[in-house]
Amino acid sequence: MTRRKGEPGESRWIDCCAVADGFGRKTIVVKQVLFASQAEAEKLAGLSDWIVISITGPADPPAALKEGWGDILRLSFDDIDFAQDDMRPISAEDATRLVQFVRKYADTVDGVLVHCLAGISRSAAVAKFIAEKYQLPFPDAYASYNRLVYRTLNQVLWRESYGDDIQ
Repeated sequence: MTRRKGEPGESRWIDCCAVADGFGRKTIVVKQVLFASQAEAEKLAGLSDWIVISITGPADPPAALKEGWGDILRLSFDDIDFAQDDMRPISAEDATRLVQFVRKYADTVDGVLVHCLAGISRSAAVAKFIAEKYQLPFPDAYASYNRLVYRTLNQVLWRESYGDDIQ
């Protein structure tokens, strides 16, 4: 896979390698997370050591991803930052499925490709979340991520750890 650094209209890469487990040992986990547009994702050859989080809108057909990916999680919700009539925000169930999917593969894959239609907002929020949870770098200056998606993912983790009392 060609590596490109955040140029307009191109995929954004976030790299890393390992985190310490509870015993002070380094454990290899997700090494990279890439967020991209649906058009970019559909052009990529499937990599068996990568997983894909494919995000489309409720009225849109599934992305036509190439064969060969390790696994694909398909989610469907609108790119909104707050509830709006006739729009479907990310749900707690969507966020739970996403968190469980990443956890399932975190120690066995080299990377996670996250795409949405434009590769700017929903996919960036998911990439930012994954980057933080697996101690991967994320560009500090990148501010175009979807706040609702990011907040919902973090709320799911909070509930798993602390119950329903969200602070």
